[in-house]
Amino acid sequence: MRKATIFTLALFFLVAFLPLASAYDLTFGQGEEVEVTLLSSDPSGVKAEINIPRILIEERIEEGEGYQVLTIPGGGILTQVGKPQVPLVCRFVSLPPTSGVRVDVIEEEKEVLSGAFMLYPFQEPPIRSGKQEPQGFELDEGIYSQDKQFPGNVVEVGEISILRDLRLAPIIFYPVQFNPQTGEVVAYKKIVVEIKFEGEGDNPKLNPKGILTRSFYKTYQRFVLNFEQIKGGLPEVDGSILIITYDNFYNQVEPLAEWKHKRGLSTHLVNLSDVGSTNTDIYNYIYDAYHTWPDPPEYVILVGDEEQIPTNNGISCITDHKYVTVDGDDYFADIHIGRISVQTQAEAEHVVTKTLNYRKNPYMSETDWFLEAMTISGSDYVDDYNCLRCGFLMVDYANFTYFDSLFYSLGLCNVTQITNRLNDGRSWVVHFGHGGPTAWYPSNFSNSHIDALTNGEKLPAIMSIACNNGEFDYYSDCFAERWIKAGSIGNEKGAVIICASTEGSSFFYSDTLGRGTFVSYFADSNFHFTAAVNEGKMYMYTHFPEGPGGTTEREMQMYTTFGDPELDPWSGIPENLEVTHPDHVVLGGAPFPVTVNLNGEPVEGALVCLMKDTEIYEVGRTDPAGELILYPFPLTLGDAELTITAHNAFPYEAIVSVMGGAYIVFDSWSVDDDSLGESLGNSDGDVDCGETIELPILLENLGDSTAFNVEATLSTTHPLITITDNHEVYGDIPAHDVMWCSDDFDFAVSPEMGDGEAVVFELNITADNGSWTRSDLSLLVHAPVLVYESRVID
Repeated sequence: MRKATIFTLALFFLVAFLPLASAYDLTFGQGEEVEVTLLSSDPSGVKAEINIPRILIEERIEEGEGYQVLTIPGGGILTQVGKPQVPLVCRFVSLPPTSGVRVDVIEEEKEVLSGAFMLYPFQEPPIRSGKQEPQGFELDEGIYSQDKQFPGNVVEVGEISILRDLRLAPIIFYPVQFNPQTGEVVAYKKIVVEIKFEGEGDNPKLNPKGILTRSFYKTYQRFVLNFEQIKGGLPEVDGSILIITYDNFYNQVEPLAEWKHKRGLSTHLVNLSDVGSTNTDIYNYIYDAYHTWPDPPEYVILVGDEEQIPTNNGISCITDHKYVTVDGDDYFADIHIGRISVQTQAEAEHVVTKTLNYRKNPYMSETDWFLEAMTISGSDYVDDYNCLRCGFLMVDYANFTYFDSLFYSLGLCNVTQITNRLNDGRSWVVHFGHGGPTAWYPSNFSNSHIDALTNGEKLPAIMSIACNNGEFDYYSDCFAERWIKAGSIGNEKGAVIICASTEGSSFFYSDTLGRGTFVSYFADSNFHFTAAVNEGKMYMYTHFPEGPGGTTEREMQMYTTFGDPELDPWSGIPENLEVTHPDHVVLGGAPFPVTVNLNGEPVEGALVCLMKDTEIYEVGRTDPAGELILYPFPLTLGDAELTITAHNAFPYEAIVSVMGGAYIVFDSWSVDDDSLGESLGNSDGDVDCGETIELPILLENLGDSTAFNVEATLSTTHPLITITDNHEVYGDIPAHDVMWCSDDFDFAVSPEMGDGEAVVFELNITADNGSWTRSDLSLLVHAPVLVYESRVID
């Protein structure tokens, strides 16, 4: 129902902003958006099906001539200026490291639309400065004079690219074919394609590591058709964080690096002087780290303004994006990058403190602001729709209670309104409209208004879709820089992070990038800020799949994160994690189990780190049950630090002492069913139904002291198991030694036990100097399975 509302709104705003236009749609099937479905996948290729449920048709008048604009909900458009603007749909397939790719149509359903059409030629979109001169109307006479279908191919393969872990081929469908001379439009309702991996292809992936990087996982999942099939047993891992700082800011940045390291993220803090001095030096350092480090950077943080840390040169723009296009010959970001753009030590200390306090000690005197957002539309195009789309994503996926709709079209976009909402507190802000180096337009909300805010520690994350808001080579602070620098330690204001463009940004491309960022964070749960932005950039690419040198690449280059790219912004009221773990670590090493819940539910993917100086550094992620076992091996007494972080939760921090003493653990057991002693069975070493089992258990003392008078008790709640001897005495077990029980535990298995059923046991161990429990021991029971085969009648 929500999707239907969104598309109705989209159509309304499209018509409202285009005078003399009318719109309608053609429906072919169920659903609102295009669906691309994987039919099969194997190492030799992929078979996929695309279904088009509807096509939107808008009538447009240009220079006295009538045209039609055709769009497919969920799809993009062909962006060749002056040529027919036909809709397209783009998805990726993951390729082997070096292979080529071929695509063939093997099945199709199409319909010739009634009437004569003249499809609108694509025009270069205006930029978002609000100051551009009217553009001339362009029409490619050569194309429009041809008596043949355009674009011709129903499906084609785009340029092969590498997105960090995967080598990708864009598969581009053109479900609408247009003959300019006859006015005939052929609409494909269904297309089935076979994609074959064969030969050698461009852009090979050298030295694939056979891993999946955690912050890219959601992007792969959304756009790569065969991702579920190719991910197989590939481990999902965290990369490292590389912080390159202007030398004078090293001490001020160190707390940020230390916190990330303490959380469990391998963090490398280096001075610019260790890297070089030019943008080439910086690129080469990042490139080398990505290709040679055992933990390649997943995030890069540059600390310093353009004068301290040089930027790169893009397509008529300054850009940090090019620093992280380090894998393959393409323009996709293989690392998430952000810039803490500061000029002094005081600014560096302030922004770092602001960032750390935001996550560690958020403002809790009021909590409504965590679930409230502000959307601002400041243009005369379709940005009201863009704002509504982002607002509904926050409501639908994060249960936001409210979002402002400050729309210029409704007279609700001025300095006072924006200021009042920000001071009241908003966790997210998205702006679609015009802009300049120091302000949003037409609201004229500028740097001076940021300085006058009193929002305190109610700091938003901001997505600013506008021109030049991130022009950080401006002669003074640009708009984005002022947001993150605003306030002072103990007297905060402004924002914690913002994504903004360094130059003039184009309509439609930038809109799609902004919406895609919100789709990534809220719908796809891609919670780290720049990971969501980069998925938004890929979302834009799938709508406008252009080769190098085009507007899509330029938009990717311009949109820059100001702040910590790894930041996980709040989208809910922070809550305390419910954590269980041992209160000490045993000298010499022992398993350290951790369980993490939130509101009584297990937390999957919580980052857990146990560290003690350089002696212990054990890191892991909790499983779907919220559980993780670490294996620290301390060599000295003292205190270790346990840190656990998860989305929308306060960090959990605890001191865990390293203690000497005994530590008894289950080592192994042996199934005895040889019908000697207490056992009764067939002597195959398996637990079978109807048998009586003798079960000797081996215990190990991992501690550094003897465990005195060790005893153990075995239990189970399984109704078909009867334990006949549940208690054994071990006596003293020396440090680092193992011991079998002198007698055996015994149990009987009911004849009614089914085949393949697991029996879970709990083992409670006690000693004069400690007690220990193991509750997840299990044995598999075997039973005959009788299957009727035949009968003989005599």
